[in-house]
Amino acid sequence: MKKSTLGLWAALLSTVFISSYSTFSKVLLQHFSTYSLAAIAQIFSVITLMLFFGAWSQIKNFGQLKYKQMVALVFVGLLSAVIQPLFLFTGLLKTSAINGVLISRTQMVIVGIISAIWLKEKVGAKQIWGTFIMFGGAYFIATKGLTQEISIMSGDILLLGAAFFGALSTNVFKRYLSDVSPQLTVFFRNLMGAILNLTLVPFVFGFQHSFSKIFDLNTFIITCAFALLAIVGAQYLWYKSIELIPANEASTIGMSSPLYGVFIAISILHETLFFHHIVGGLLIVIGLILATLHHQKHPEHRKHLNAKHWVH
Repeated sequence: MKKSTLGLWAALLSTVFISSYSTFSKVLLQHFSTYSLAAIAQIFSVITLMLFFGAWSQIKNFGQLKYKQMVALVFVGLLSAVIQPLFLFTGLLKTSAINGVLISRTQMVIVGIISAIWLKEKVGAKQIWGTFIMFGGAYFIATKGLTQEISIMSGDILLLGAAFFGALSTNVFKRYLSDVSPQLTVFFRNLMGAILNLTLVPFVFGFQHSFSKIFDLNTFIITCAFALLAIVGAQYLWYKSIELIPANEASTIGMSSPLYGVFIAISILHETLFFHHIVGGLLIVIGLILATLHHQKHPEHRKHLNAKHWVH
């Protein structure tokens, strides 16, 4: 099989896998607390990554990093493997997986906003319009077609908070870790997440983890699939795709993720697709296309793609 064909399949599978994240989370939140699910997701991811990459080789590579990179890697783990999942899972308890799929896409434009402010990256007109359109779509979904008000602690607002912390993590990655291997970054990101979720999070929030339901066979299988597909598989295949095909082709395939996410949520959770989902989803996709067109003309487009899948 040609490299280009393999790259296209890798990008497509990565997009489908990452699109299943909200649905998997919604199912598992029936069995675990938000805190415990965050810890379980990272633990299973670390175990899987050890099988893929080998723990000892990654530890040796970590020891060769600069001190600033080590600190940045810990910070990435705190943001994207501890804080972001807590916001995301708590938000999904209060809203639908469809909302989770669509609203989480705003992370891309939040990345652009933070990049413009912090990293002084240029912002084009298409990116500005894409930002307004995407946030407009998210607001339309959160207010159920402008028929309801939203409170500061609503599930949809928490989803936007998760997108913000994921975007902040992405910018830390772009600023300090863009020359670090993907394998090392994903391994220690998940390792730090597992350690912090097991130690710091229970101490700060004053609770005890409950993992007893993991011994139920069905729950165990779902959890393994969650880690293998939605977390590790999505990230690994994404990096493989941008090694094999041009970055523009990979990002074009990645833009279809909201469609797959909605289809998965409807198929597995039997959620209903309402009019406000269709309109808001279309606005989000249009904004995503505009923002992606901006990045495709950017000389560091591959760096944007390299950072993209540190979302979960």
